[in-house]
Amino acid sequence: GCPSSTVTLQAGIETMLKRMVPEVKEVVAEMG
Repeated sequence: GCPSSTVTLQAGIETMLKRMVPEVKEVVAEMG
């Protein structure tokens, strides 16, 4: 693919992780 699509993919993954991290922290807090 072209470089711009790679940048978009990385930005999408970063956004997904930022959305998921708070949820992951909550789950860890419940388990711990």
